[in-house]
Amino acid sequence: MTNFHRLTILLLVVSAVFVAFGEYWPLGDDYFFTFREVTESLLRGETRLYDSNSVGFYNAPWTILVILPTVFFSLHYGEALLIVASLIGILVSVAAVSKKNNDKFTLLIITLAVVNLYIFDLLTRGNIDGILVLGIGLGWFGIERKNPILLGIGLWLLSIKPLNVVLPTLVFMKAIWHWPRSDKLKAIAPLAATFLISFPIFGFDWISRYIKAFQEKPPMINPQITLWRLPEPLGFQQELALWLFVLVVIAFGSALIKTRSVDLITLPLEL
Repeated sequence: MTNFHRLTILLLVVSAVFVAFGEYWPLGDDYFFTFREVTESLLRGETRLYDSNSVGFYNAPWTILVILPTVFFSLHYGEALLIVASLIGILVSVAAVSKKNNDKFTLLIITLAVVNLYIFDLLTRGNIDGILVLGIGLGWFGIERKNPILLGIGLWLLSIKPLNVVLPTLVFMKAIWHWPRSDKLKAIAPLAATFLISFPIFGFDWISRYIKAFQEKPPMINPQITLWRLPEPLGFQQELALWLFVLVVIAFGSALIKTRSVDLITLPLEL
């Protein structure tokens, strides 16, 4: 079978999955009420982000660029496009982890990592966490192949949820510690350029607006699946979670400094 035939089959499969989700999958709350609504409100000039017309939007402003292609489709097909991208992200990351591990035990672990209730919840709600996973997969491939552009794309995708990706970013930085300076600059260039451009587009005060919006209406506390959301129902101050997070980052960063190299054993810690 030629590469052309493989590509044709792949496109047909992706198209079939896209249509199936567009026709039969329920509309997710996160996609409909947050990502789609905020993106359309921004296009209509009704919000600058992190204000009363974008409540619930906790991502970096350039997340809009990820959602933007979906608004050119109907609601259901727009969500289907996001779901297909999420599934591709999951498969790319699985490929990154499983490339050198083909034993049956690893296959079982990968299967459990892909087929689980969290992935079902992700697809049902129309969330964008699969895009972050794509960032991890692309970033790792970029490191393996010493391709700073591919790593840069991965870092850019990871940055749409800044607080969620501190640890994987530390792993990536450790992995390229001995890269030439020019390659390091190429790797951070997409994110650095987007960050600078975001100020004239979204306002030079968008960071302060983000912090204020996050404090005034933090993410929902249910279900209790993260360290950040867990303290409140247990009667602890949320600041405790923040300090624990800082300690984890410091400990993890210290361990990375002592580590001579970063490999596939380290990668699951990111996920």
